[in-house]
Amino acid sequence: MLTPEFIAMISEGAEDIASELHGDIMRRVIERIMIRLGRGDDYLLTPIDKWQLEVLGDTGFLMESIGRDIAKATKLQMKEIKEAFEYAGIKSLEYDDVIYRAAGMSPSPLMESPHLIRLLERGYNATEH
Repeated sequence: MLTPEFIAMISEGAEDIASELHGDIMRRVIERIMIRLGRGDDYLLTPIDKWQLEVLGDTGFLMESIGRDIAKATKLQMKEIKEAFEYAGIKSLEYDDVIYRAAGMSPSPLMESPHLIRLLERGYNATEH
C-alpha cells in the first residue's frame, strides 16, 4: 500500500517536472519569437510553436497565462499575440492539407468545416482573455 507521504512526494515531483517543462517550452518559443522579431519577419508563431503551446494547454496551463508570458517577454500586446496564434493555426492547417492531399484525401476548406472553425474559435477565445 502506498503511504500518503509517498503519494505526496510523487505528486510534488510531477508538479516540479511539469513546471520545468513549461518553463523550457516557453523559453524556446519566446527565443524563436525574439529571433523572428529581430529579423523583421511578418509572423510570430510557426506551426511548431503553436503545437508546443497547445501541448502546454493540454497539460493544464491556461492559454491566457501562456499569452501573458509571451506578451511580457516580448513586450507585445495581447492583440498581436492573438493574431499570431490565428496565423499559426491557419498555416498549420494549410500544411496539413498538403499532407492529406498527398495521401489521396480531400480535406474540406477551412471555412466550410464546422469542426475546424470551432477549433480556431477556441484558440481565439483562449488568447483573448
